[in-house]
Amino acid sequence: MESKTVSIIILNLNGEKIIRKCLDHLLKQTYSNFEIIVVDNGSSDGSLVILEEYLSTGKVSVVSSKRNLGVPRGRNLGFLHAKGDIIAYMDNDGYADKNWLEEAVRTLESDEGIGAVASTVFFNKKKIILNGAGGTINLQGYGGDFFFNAPYEFAQFPYEVLYSMAIGMVIRRSVMDQCGPLDPLPIKWYEDTELGIRIWKLGFRVVVSPNAWVDHDIGHSDQFLPDKIYLCEKARIRTVLKYYPLSQLPYWFLREFCHFLHHLKFRWSIPVKAWAWNLFHLPSALKWRLRFTFKRGSFWHLIHPSWRFFPPPVPNNLAFQPDLRRAGSRLISDGTTDLWQLNFGWYDLERDGLISYRWIEPQASAFFHFTSPIRSFSIMLRTPWAQQEVKVVLRRLGEIEPELEVSFTASSSWEERVCSLNLEGGFYELILVTERGFVDPFRRTVGIAVSSVIFW
Repeated sequence: MESKTVSIIILNLNGEKIIRKCLDHLLKQTYSNFEIIVVDNGSSDGSLVILEEYLSTGKVSVVSSKRNLGVPRGRNLGFLHAKGDIIAYMDNDGYADKNWLEEAVRTLESDEGIGAVASTVFFNKKKIILNGAGGTINLQGYGGDFFFNAPYEFAQFPYEVLYSMAIGMVIRRSVMDQCGPLDPLPIKWYEDTELGIRIWKLGFRVVVSPNAWVDHDIGHSDQFLPDKIYLCEKARIRTVLKYYPLSQLPYWFLREFCHFLHHLKFRWSIPVKAWAWNLFHLPSALKWRLRFTFKRGSFWHLIHPSWRFFPPPVPNNLAFQPDLRRAGSRLISDGTTDLWQLNFGWYDLERDGLISYRWIEPQASAFFHFTSPIRSFSIMLRTPWAQQEVKVVLRRLGEIEPELEVSFTASSSWEERVCSLNLEGGFYELILVTERGFVDPFRRTVGIAVSSVIFW
């Protein structure tokens, strides 16, 4: 059976430093029946010169706009030129694994009820950390990608998600035709969320393809945008006004009013501007609402049951850039020397009297270098409020099987735990795994607090 043609649509704006890498990865796909449509959104750099080099491949075509159309209009323009039975979206700072398209199409074709597939997206600058794998929004309308800034090793992917991140989204052409064009009014943000809602409203599902991998060189496009917070706020409000069930809107308006007043204490101009914009464009929002009101599908079961800001805070794992040349046998939470060893899962430095420490997520990782055999290990720690089990795993760098695995019960008081071991010198990774996480007053999910880890 002949494979279906896939049209991969890429938006490009001043991407001369990254577009070549994006295209080179796509041209190496194991799934060979595809075309690439690059929509150049009014680039002022050398992007077009680079893109012309790829026309001879027979796979790449370029649609050029003299001005920046914004993300939704740009994607709509690309869709008009697409010939495929399946539509895929890629950002110019996305670098697809060679099996990405094959895995995504396999997932899409596995069930006729699947309308779109979400790829598994990693940070290009730290490829063990996820950028996301699909996502959802909460009752207030704030969106968040699942497993943002989380280590891949401990991710347990959901199957169904509200939306696919735009980078790596793969969708049936027939479903896209029913969804209609993306709302052109917001410049950026929430267009992937809106598309996911429409797909669910039409009676189809959005699912994750765990093996469809994309690396994201995040941050390039944002530098060409005006105030990101303002753009997000006005798109969030518009999405709620267009799609939230009528029965939910009265309480949402009440919570939104309180949220609005809270916002005014900090950046009063943003909520005022965002609501003014939405009131001015309310007639068009109502037209979109009427278009999908009577569709049979539902998305509400996928909404996260929280209010105000979402998702909750997570450690900035991209900020940790360990240097194995500086790693030693001691990890002291001091905000200086420990930075060379932290890998993922560690929150910002805090103090408890004379003790400096870091809270960790339920899983955290750090690197050590032993120049001589190690016979003992100690850790200074405490839990947030109650006792819980803590597992310490030590493995050689690059290995999966542990050299050491020990568990003990920690309490809410600072205490030092010591155990004997027998390890040869070398580079090691320490994994701390807690039984469960606690949500603290800052809405962070924390496992234990760690002041020091010492091997000798």
